[in-house]
Parts: sequence; structure tokens; C-alpha cells
Amino acid sequence: MSTQITTPAAAAGLHGGGAQLPAAGGAGRPVLELEQVTKSYPGQPPVVALAGVSLSVQRGELVAVVGPSGSGKSTLLHVMGTLDRPSSGTAQVTGFDVAGLADRELAVLRSTRIGFVFQQFFLAEHATALDNVADGLLYAGVAARERRHRAAQALARVGLAGRAGFRPPQLSGGERQRVAIARAVAWERRLLLADEPSGALDWANGQAVFGLIRAACSRGVAAVVVTHDAQLASRADRVVYLRDGQLADQAMPGRGQQSPVEAGVNG
Repeated sequence: MSTQITTPAAAAGLHGGGAQLPAAGGAGRPVLELEQVTKSYPGQPPVVALAGVSLSVQRGELVAVVGPSGSGKSTLLHVMGTLDRPSSGTAQVTGFDVAGLADRELAVLRSTRIGFVFQQFFLAEHATALDNVADGLLYAGVAARERRHRAAQALARVGLAGRAGFRPPQLSGGERQRVAIARAVAWERRLLLADEPSGALDWANGQAVFGLIRAACSRGVAAVVVTHDAQLASRADRVVYLRDGQLADQAMPGRGQQSPVEAGVNG
């Protein structure tokens, strides 16, 4: 019989604004599991962005997604983050079947279980780094004092304890991206999704940002990173290559397998 999650202690913060989530699937399952996922958009003919993608990501695993422009990488990330529902197939995120959740429940899932990092940072310019991170916990139902405490811890974790009172215009690009990562992992969400997180940064800062994502994985977070940087992708546990909305290839660089980009799969 299904039970209801009603308290932060019982559900690691799964509540917010009166909404609740039904109980998740069994323990030991992948953090993210896609099975024959398709996504199409209306048109004549319909635009098929994803065509039967099956992929699972385990706790503590870092997966890089690569592929040419228009291959479906952003759509895939949106489905993983529950920003889009699949047209067919199943998507399970931290044990929850996306198809079985109402929009409000999906919003709770995103605010409590999924962290997003984007190339554009999306920080409030008028707010301090501390407030930007703390406000990311607002819809997770975390009390104000606890939000600021966790925000300070997260900023310290990414090396910005001394910049907590600075606003984004006072920070470098690398520092702003680190604030965005701190915001994404402040509540130790189960899944971290990053869309070209190093795209607006120089090489050194890009390496540092990727290292921070790797550090989150060492604490048990599952991460999926969309990147065009073959060198960064080669630092992932697994590299998956998309072409025309389909999973065309994958490799495990840590086991001596060459990344699809490095192997020239993309022509």
C-alpha cells in the first residue's frame, strides 16, 4: 500500500508549499533511469528530439553527454530534470516515476532532489552569494536559519567562504559558476544536472568547476553533464554520445576506453 511522505525528517526534505510526494520506489535502484524514452513536438511532420533513449545513472556516478548541436542533448537534460515529460517510455528520477506525478509534485521533486547548473549562472544580481544559495532552498521548505547555515557550508565547500557577502557583479565568472554549484548541492540533492557548466569559463576555471562536480559525486550525488569539451568529458566515469536523438555510443574513460568524441564518432 502506498504511503505518504509528510515530514522533512522522513523524506529528506520532500515537502514544500503543502505539496507532498507519494513514496518512492525501492532502495538500491539507480538515481536516474530512462527506458525507451521518446520526446516529440507538434509539427508537420512532428519533430522527434529523442528516439528511444535508455540510460541509467547510479549514485556517485558522473556521466558526460556529448554530441553535435541538435542531437537532443538539451531535451534529454530537460527530461532528466522533469522540466519536460517524455512522449513515451518511462523516466524514473530518484525512485519516482515522472508519469505518475502531478505538476505540483514534479515541482517538489525538482526543488528537493535535483540540482541544476547552467552555463548562464542565473544568479540574482542584487543578492549576495550567500542569499543566492540560501534562496535555492526556499521551495524545499527549509527554515530561514537552516537555509543560511547550509548555504554557508556549501559556499565553503566550493572555496567561497570569504566571498559570501559579495554580489554577482563583484565576482569573477568562475566564482559565479561556483556559487551556482553551491546552490545546486546545498541540500545534497540526489541528482545534479549541468548544461555546459564550463562553456563561459576559461580552461582553468572550467577544470575547477568540473572538479567540484566530481567532488559532489564523491559524496554520493549522481551527476549528468552536457559538454562539448572532450577533455572534460574524458574525466567522467562514463561518456554517452547522442546522435539524432538516439544513444549512439558510450565509453568508460577510466577503464581505458576512448571517449566517443576523441574516437571521432561525430565525424
